[in-house]
Amino acid sequence: MNTKIFVFLFALLLPSTTLFIACSPSERKEVQAEVNEEMTEMNQEITETSAEFKQQRMEWKNDMNAKMEQWDARLAELDAKIAEQGDKVSAELKKERQKFGEEYAEFKTKMENAENKTEAEWADFKANVNEKADKRATDIDNFLKQIDVDGDGK
Repeated sequence: MNTKIFVFLFALLLPSTTLFIACSPSERKEVQAEVNEEMTEMNQEITETSAEFKQQRMEWKNDMNAKMEQWDARLAELDAKIAEQGDKVSAELKKERQKFGEEYAEFKTKMENAENKTEAEWADFKANVNEKADKRATDIDNFLKQIDVDGDGK
């Protein structure tokens, strides 16, 4: 995004500079004032856009942190049920639980790296993480049903 803005600013300043050189001293002051005003407006827009982007990123990150807390609780519930059932739980189910833990650790790492994403990368990153988060939540719920954590046979 910053590169696009700088290119835009340069494109805006180039004709202004040409006009500035061709003008009389009084006209130069007017042109300079106009250019300064446009630059100030653009800087304000950039600042506002940046603040909005940061706010959206923070809100999304808070939502994802809430989901992660829910996953922590569900995984703890899952671990308790596996421990309770002991040898009744198959090695395949234990391996699948381990896979959830590894994926969860990978997800946490991605969340930590969210701050390093540019605005251009952000949309793809967010969509990818949201999709994976929803799939993992569904996978965990299905896994819990497999080992019947609630004891209701569902």
